[in-house]
Amino acid sequence: LDPVCLIDTSYNIQRINRAFAEQSGTEPERLIGRKCHEALFGREKPCDNCAKGTSFRLKPAKTAGNKNVIYDVFSQGIQFKPTATPLFVNMYHDLSAQLRLERQILESAKMAELGVIGSSIAHELNNPLGGMLSFLQLVRMDLKGDESYYEDILEMERGALRCRDIVKNLLGFTRKSQTDEV
Repeated sequence: LDPVCLIDTSYNIQRINRAFAEQSGTEPERLIGRKCHEALFGREKPCDNCAKGTSFRLKPAKTAGNKNVIYDVFSQGIQFKPTATPLFVNMYHDLSAQLRLERQILESAKMAELGVIGSSIAHELNNPLGGMLSFLQLVRMDLKGDESYYEDILEMERGALRCRDIVKNLLGFTRKSQTDEV
């Protein structure tokens, strides 16, 4: 349930719903007559971007009930009699969960793109790496083992094998698992 309050032109609360009281961390009867920004956020001044009678988004804040929120506020002016003081109905819609989900989707998309890039890089490295490894193994087969550069050839082969394993792991990471296809 979204918090809702009825305020006057001076931000004084006239009525509230239970959700407003819960977000304020105070009993409903103790909130009537207090300023909405004080009751909901413990602020001395009206909220940034506050525009009574129009819709606006509040900056991320912590409610007096100790909850981190980002509210879209829908404010509608009402007047019961032509001579009566105008009142405003403010409905606070918490966007925190929606924005968190949007960030998670964005991060997932980034990770998917990273997988595509990683896969492309691995495939591009695999071909020249395979050629180098084959060449090193052919050279090693023609050596007796007592050449001054024999250890260097072995070290290059070990390095190429290590690179091959890294590329193989990278390709394994970027492939879809069987559970992704279900």
